[in-house]
Amino acid sequence: MNDNGNIIQFPKPFDPYEDVPANDILNFAIEHGLKDVVIVGWDNEGKEFFSGSMADGCEALWLLERAKYRLMKVVDNE
Repeated sequence: MNDNGNIIQFPKPFDPYEDVPANDILNFAIEHGLKDVVIVGWDNEGKEFFSGSMADGCEALWLLERAKYRLMKVVDNE
């Protein structure tokens, strides 16, 4: 999300049925200078991973909930 509250789209065409390598997403985030991030995923052994740049857990949860809301809107618009 940029300073105007808009989502910065990944430069590749969006295909909801195709995975994107984690390195591509992380590099894109670095190149666009994201101020705050929350990373959720699985490692190579299938263990859950969670990390965030914000010290405030409530702020990280808010960002996750906003992302969940936007994702559900995309599904509803199909």
